[in-house]
Amino acid sequence: MTPRERVLAALNLEKLDRPPVGIVTQSATIDQMNAVGVSWPEAHSDPQLMAKLAAAATDLGLETIRIPFDLTAEAELFGASVDLGKVDRTPMLKAHPFDSESEPVIPEDPHQGRPGVVIEATKILKEQYGKEYPIVVGIAGPFTLAGHLVETGNLLLWCITEPDTVKKFVQAATDFEVKYVKALIEAGADVIVIVDPSKFVPRRTALEQGLHKYADLNRLAAGVVAPGGMMITCSCSGPVDPATFVETVGRAARSANRTMQIFRQTGAGPDHPYHADTPEGQYLKVVWSRLI
Repeated sequence: MTPRERVLAALNLEKLDRPPVGIVTQSATIDQMNAVGVSWPEAHSDPQLMAKLAAAATDLGLETIRIPFDLTAEAELFGASVDLGKVDRTPMLKAHPFDSESEPVIPEDPHQGRPGVVIEATKILKEQYGKEYPIVVGIAGPFTLAGHLVETGNLLLWCITEPDTVKKFVQAATDFEVKYVKALIEAGADVIVIVDPSKFVPRRTALEQGLHKYADLNRLAAGVVAPGGMMITCSCSGPVDPATFVETVGRAARSANRTMQIFRQTGAGPDHPYHADTPEGQYLKVVWSRLI
């Protein structure tokens, strides 16, 4: 079987000669950039460079070619301000284009801006590698994109205080992503990966502000849980270590005049290890509790 046949068969639960080996999140590394002479941030905005860097994953034996390398392209087309980062840092949002009173304006043409770059890179990869390798394209999930438009902390708090506002922005994000996905499939994408990892603390400099938002959200949540009821709260913010998250959640419960009994703490499974020298890799955290 070719890598493409193997990956698509696996996704369709069909019989395989062996399990495929691939990456469905971004795969670019510094060594990979040096090997092919293409690096960030230039590869975020040039379809030829994006395709060349992504395809280098096959030199490592991977059986997927995945683009793009970040999740900010769609928000940028909506009007968000984006810092494209450096050779060793992915793009980050600098400013969000809307507030709760805004009516989101959905871009009519997904071929514009950096989404257009991804579409063109998909065409290039399909032409050059599509017979042998599956072309995998990631998009921001509707909730993540909505958070990029109004700031994730606001969006999560509005789930409790302004649910209609949340629906408005999630619907706008969904409407755009549907158009974007159709364009990607037409360009030759074999697999669409919907990534929805909204987080309060994307970097260390946002830690203090993010912890306040985690406290606010969990305080509001604790206030609506029935006595004796369960509250399950999660975080995927790498800069927030498990102990700090538990402390923040516990403090939030106390501020809501609730007693929290934690009966379990979990995270990623054994198939999702993290490097001992990179504690941020332990970013998936779940606290299971009973409130009285």
